[in-house]
Parts: sequence; C-alpha cells; structure tokens
Amino acid sequence: MQTEEKLTEFELEPRAEVPRRRLVAALAGAAAVLVVAAGLWAITRSSEPDVADQSPLEVTNLYNQAVATGDWAALRALYADAAELQIVSPSETLSKERLIDRVPQTPDDWDGDGLVTGFDGLIHEGAFHYAGGTTTFLSCTQVDAVTAVCEEVWEGFAFKRPNHIPTTYTLTIVDGVITTHVIEVVRRPADPILSTAVDQYRKWVSDNRPELEAELFDRRDLPSGIDARWPDWTTPDTAETHRELVTEWQAQQ
Repeated sequence: MQTEEKLTEFELEPRAEVPRRRLVAALAGAAAVLVVAAGLWAITRSSEPDVADQSPLEVTNLYNQAVATGDWAALRALYADAAELQIVSPSETLSKERLIDRVPQTPDDWDGDGLVTGFDGLIHEGAFHYAGGTTTFLSCTQVDAVTAVCEEVWEGFAFKRPNHIPTTYTLTIVDGVITTHVIEVVRRPADPILSTAVDQYRKWVSDNRPELEAELFDRRDLPSGIDARWPDWTTPDTAETHRELVTEWQAQQ
C-alpha cells in the first residue's frame, strides 16, 4: 500500500514551471530551425528539373537517353496516361487510339504495370534497339511550342540495313509529356533489319556462348506460327545480355 501511495503522489505532483525566458529562447531556436529547413527545401526543389517546363526537344532528348540506357520506366514516364497513337500509312490514315487500349505485338509487360498495352509496344521498340547497340534512336526537330518531328535514325544499331529508310514520328508534347504519337509508315524495298547480320550474330553466340543460346533466342511463349527474329528475341530478361554480347561481337568483326 505504501508503494501505491508513493506512486500516486509522484504522478500527481505538479511539474516545475519552466522559466519564461528559457521557454521563449527555446521557441525562437525551434523557429530558426524551421526557417533553415524551409530554405534548404526550397533550394533543393529549385535545383530539380520541372518536367512541365521541358520543351519538346528536351523531351525527345530524354527519349533518346532512355533508349540508350535501357531505362524503360523513364521512357514510359514520357507519355501521358491518356496518350494516343495514330498510324499514317501511304494508303490511309488510321484513327487515333489510346495506347492503354492498344494490343501490341509484344507479349512482354515492359513497364511492369501488370498489363500488356500499347505502352509496352513502344517500349519494346526501344528495347530491341537498346539490345542491338543503338546509341541514338531519334533525330528530332522542334517545329512549334508543342510539336517535335523525329526520324528513327538507329545510330549504332548493329543490324541496320545500310540503305535504311527511316520512319517519321510526330510527337505532340504538352506539360512535358507526349500526348499524341503519330507514326508515318513508309514503303521500303526491303526489311530495315539486315537478316544476314542477325544470323551472323546468332552463330557467334552459338560458337562462343552456347550456354546462352536457348535463353537468348528461343521464344516458346509467342503465338503459334510466328518465327521469332531479332525484335521478338528481346525480352525484359535478355535485353541487357544481348546488349553486352552484341558489343562484344561487333568488336571482333
């Protein structure tokens, strides 16, 4: 009982009053810390690029950078969620289609959102170029405040046909993101990917890294009847390995 009484008395004992001068000083010090923290936050924020302020040409430079480094999250982030794709062929102009609703030719979920959509199709295009050694994917010109016109130049791509005729992109870029992607399809006398170079690369891998051949070239998950070639060989799991081996193969040519 004595212990309980002492505990009760201790808990109810009034706290000593903090001298007013000490309290004022403490509050002033805390306020100073907050001011400094706010200043540092403002400096940090001002040093970060504002995506909304990016010009169309700056956005296409980021596009090239994402392809050259294999940064698929960065490439996806360049597109608005409601971005639309339009295909213009020599014979007709198709209606615009939301990328999120489009069924791509790749079975792989490149952006990791659990869906395979038109965004994955565009990323796959950049991915097989990354795997093939591309250093500059697009050459672009800004034509007005919200528009860039680009050609697929495929600089550094190991399997580009020498007389490659480029596809043209017209990109509408609003608030730093692509809202409309127009692809102008051109008539070509031959496939822009040089199959003889692709065959030479595969043989080189077979001769020099046979343990990787099945992993890199066998696509058992593709629809029946499709003969996988260079674009279809590239997956999220193999793109980096292809990039390294293509570089090694080219160095030995």
